[in-house]
Amino acid sequence: MLANAETESLFSRAKRDFQVSLFKTKLKKNEIISVGKRLAYTRFGAELLLAVKPENLESALSSFDWQKHYKKNFRVVADGPKPSKYYGGLIWKKLKNPKVNLSNPATDIRIVFTNNKAYVGILLWENNEDFERRKAHKRPGFRPTSIHPKLARACVNLLGIDAKKIVDPFCGTGGFLIEAGLMGLDVQGFDFDDKVLKACKENLKYFNVKKYKLQKKDALKLGEEKYIVTDLPYGKSAAASTKNIYGKFLTVLRKKLTERAVIIALSSEPLPKGFSILYKFDYYIHKSMTKRILVLVV
Repeated sequence: MLANAETESLFSRAKRDFQVSLFKTKLKKNEIISVGKRLAYTRFGAELLLAVKPENLESALSSFDWQKHYKKNFRVVADGPKPSKYYGGLIWKKLKNPKVNLSNPATDIRIVFTNNKAYVGILLWENNEDFERRKAHKRPGFRPTSIHPKLARACVNLLGIDAKKIVDPFCGTGGFLIEAGLMGLDVQGFDFDDKVLKACKENLKYFNVKKYKLQKKDALKLGEEKYIVTDLPYGKSAAASTKNIYGKFLTVLRKKLTERAVIIALSSEPLPKGFSILYKFDYYIHKSMTKRILVLVV
């Protein structure tokens, strides 16, 4: 799953349990929160306190030392078979002078159920990112082929936590650059079309991205780069000079990439040779088109 791969890329190799990713890290809490807020496909992150079989959850909640983790007030949000209020009542009985705050709790307890486990944790961050406001048609520099901001952010994150600067050799109107820039990364984009580069610049300024560099440049003349993320042009969006761009670009990429690349191309294209493929995801566009995300290392 894309969500698990994104988490693994920013933190560590995660243990997966259905829609839950579990990982250990040496990062401090504030660092965990800062990195976690980058994630596109994760609803929230929490410090794990309990992982038990669902049938043992109530006894586990009733015997756990909640006072040790309680601050000022609390709430419980659970996606289980019983209402959140029920599980909150079990915790209430374990606290001295408990107070409930359903809107802005100091202790925000989350309970998530999978087929075999119930996970209980204290919320560290929640994904409140408004990706919809950055969709292509809401940008001043509009281009209908730009991918959804949520997917663009995930692709940037798949480059890994060490990617401090990213390059998009087919930047278009800046979908990847916007998301990377909003996460504080240095961004650089190339395109052969002056009008597209102008629109990209408008978009970066509109979303207050500060650290960027744009250049009119042929992507096939790429210099040595550590981290690359791009959506390869196809069909009407590809100029006559860039037909069969997939094969040509991969030939250049094999020579110039030094760390990791995330590329999006038509799923009908053959898998690239000369790379290790860390992840591969297909996603549906419409009935006649499916595209593929590839995470490549040399």
